[in-house]
Amino acid sequence: MTDQAPQFCTACGARLSAGAQFCAACGAPIAGVSPAAAASTATPATPPPPPDTATPPPVAPTPDHDPAPASNNRIVLILAAGVIALLLIIGVIALAVNRMSGSSSEQPGGAASASASASVAKSPATNGITQVTLNVAGCDDCTIKAVWAAFSPTAVPSDIWASAPQPVVGGKVSFPVPVAKSQGLTFELSSPRDKKEAVTVAVVRYEQSPVGAPVTPALAAGSTLAYGCWAGSTFAEETLDLQVDWYPGTAITGEPAEMMRAYFNPGLATYGTASETTNGDLAHQNVWSCTPGDF
Repeated sequence: MTDQAPQFCTACGARLSAGAQFCAACGAPIAGVSPAAAASTATPATPPPPPDTATPPPVAPTPDHDPAPASNNRIVLILAAGVIALLLIIGVIALAVNRMSGSSSEQPGGAASASASASVAKSPATNGITQVTLNVAGCDDCTIKAVWAAFSPTAVPSDIWASAPQPVVGGKVSFPVPVAKSQGLTFELSSPRDKKEAVTVAVVRYEQSPVGAPVTPALAAGSTLAYGCWAGSTFAEETLDLQVDWYPGTAITGEPAEMMRAYFNPGLATYGTASETTNGDLAHQNVWSCTPGDF
């Protein structure tokens, strides 16, 4: 018996066309049609498109921050060049100052040290005492004493002040001196090497040499007049440079002997009048008075 095709869709109720195997309205298979026939007449499903395997175009990496503009680089270079130029200028100035100070320290006779001492502010003596320190060169075995003496009109010492003798230690001696006795002060030296049988008096200044001028050994040896008395000080401290030279002489016994010549270098301000020297040396056998006119 042959199956009769239904006239209406059993799924949606739509009228079916004659000979139709699927409902045109809902697509359901029509009852009475074999599944094989329906499958053979069914429209094959469209396969999905293959995946797109094309390589995507490269994407430029995004930097973390924008690069500095070229103008910033120029500014950095200009600043660096300015700093280098400034350092060069400072170096040139420092070199010039160093050369100037070095040339001043090479002046003969301690002129540089004298100018340096003069530039240091000094304090006045408040207790009536000035501490006098001598930097001694040329006599490590010397003993030095500060002496002040005034003579009466009859040439007899009426007032004498003297410090304790001080041995040279480390090239220095130092005395506390009453300010009132500093004007007209002398410095007496002794050494076991000195054979002139007299007390050496340090030359405060040679007559032909200005105050503060350096003194060479040749100038000292050739001088015939010198001052043995210091003008003194009202300051709490004074530091003076004393030079000792040795020259050949004849002892009182007639034998050859070393003689000592002492002088301040540079020369100091003086008190009193000048006296005659022997080979630029001042000496006495009694006492050296600095009272004007009593030599």
